Amino acid sequence: MPEPLFTKRLDDLLPKTTSPRREVSGLDLPSSHLLALARYQKWQIWFIMLSIPLMLAVAGMFVFAVQQGDDEHPLLALAVVLYLLFAFVGIVLDALLGSKVFPIAGAVLGVILVVALGLIGLMIMNIIATSILKRNGIRVGLLGAKEADLARLRPIERT
Repeated sequence: MPEPLFTKRLDDLLPKTTSPRREVSGLDLPSSHLLALARYQKWQIWFIMLSIPLMLAVAGMFVFAVQQGDDEHPLLALAVVLYLLFAFVGIVLDALLGSKVFPIAGAVLGVILVVALGLIGLMIMNIIATSILKRNGIRVGLLGAKEADLARLRPIERT
């Protein structure tokens, strides 16, 4: 009479695999790459946090200028210039972060995300960068990677 299934080991019941499991050990990326990724991510987080209230202020200036009925109101021109400045800085930051997230086409992907989705594109790239940093053993908080984890990646300075 055969043994009941619950007395057999699970490894004996499952089919044998031909490829060994890949063990995740140490860093998947060089420490200089991770340091740059963490730095660009911090810049991007600060940009997102500062740009939300500033973009609301720019929108308020635009609405105020339009309500005045003057097509050449100075606030209208200032609002447009500030908006274009924010857009340019966002594109540059996402391109920098994207070049570290996806080495070959990351900058292009970052630019496309920002142009297509705006701040949501910045946040998507930030989520991807956070997952890469966490996968490499770096804790990430609200304002980016923890300094204690980054300190162990920096080369020891000899004096």
